[in-house]
Amino acid sequence: MSIWKFVSENGSRPSNRRQFLDSVYYLLGWLVGDAGKDMGSPRRMTARLRFGLSRRHPENRELGNYLMRIVGSLGIRWTRLPDTPPTERVPYGSFRWNTFYSPILGWMLTAALGLDWSERTTRNPVKMKWVLTAPRRLRIWFLRGLADSDGSLVFGNREVSITSQPNTRFFSELLNSLGVRNFITEERNRDFGMVTFSVPDAVRIQVFSPHMMTHRRRLLEKLGGAKTFPRHWPKWLELKVTSLLQTKLGVREICETILEENHTFIRMHTVRRKAEALGIEFAKKSHGRDSISGPPPLCEPYQGGALVEFP
Repeated sequence: MSIWKFVSENGSRPSNRRQFLDSVYYLLGWLVGDAGKDMGSPRRMTARLRFGLSRRHPENRELGNYLMRIVGSLGIRWTRLPDTPPTERVPYGSFRWNTFYSPILGWMLTAALGLDWSERTTRNPVKMKWVLTAPRRLRIWFLRGLADSDGSLVFGNREVSITSQPNTRFFSELLNSLGVRNFITEERNRDFGMVTFSVPDAVRIQVFSPHMMTHRRRLLEKLGGAKTFPRHWPKWLELKVTSLLQTKLGVREICETILEENHTFIRMHTVRRKAEALGIEFAKKSHGRDSISGPPPLCEPYQGGALVEFP
């Protein structure tokens, strides 16, 4: 049964078929990318969705509301919950939402994602090869859901990564089907995997939803439009980096400052070499990734993933 037919028969019949399908594929990306399941009786086949987004970025509130408007367009009731306050484990607190139980969500998890009732996306790969045969526009909207839920910008390499375990190969095939060159990183001892692709490719397909100006989309567009000097820096850039190094800013902070103020991208390892030449040492960061967004992730632990519950 098609998504259009099932929702029309079990929810509210959408008036705009194209907009409806774009939204549903985006929602499916969120369910694959950031959903945990608590399965119950398969007889009722209803599920609800609740999730939280970090308050570190205020625009996450509107991102969550945007996702809930999509849910509401399917005839699924939802509610906004009180924010969780900052704690030692969740230093920024979370924006939170709940949906009511619905057979539409249960159907999406089983028929669309291809999961058995006892399976979890955290350890069981989805069975969604059918997505690879969908129209290009819909494949991109599905990818946008994945990227908005589990994507990150790797500043140092001008790349976008999407956490992908246990669906790493499937995500790579999806990107290949869109003509996006990508590479896979897997750490089997940590059960970790991700797919990575270039910022220019990410900009070309607008990998973060064009309907929402999230912090990731804003930074992606800055990186995509930034000037680069791959061989020799101009004199003004040499002088500015040297001046910033004297202020004891961190490497990433210096690169971000240059990007923000001069619309120019410089590599972090180049700044480190400049610092070494000047005899400047940096304190070792507590986290090793050169992500411009930095920790914590978009979604906080526990509240941060979408949590799908079954009665």
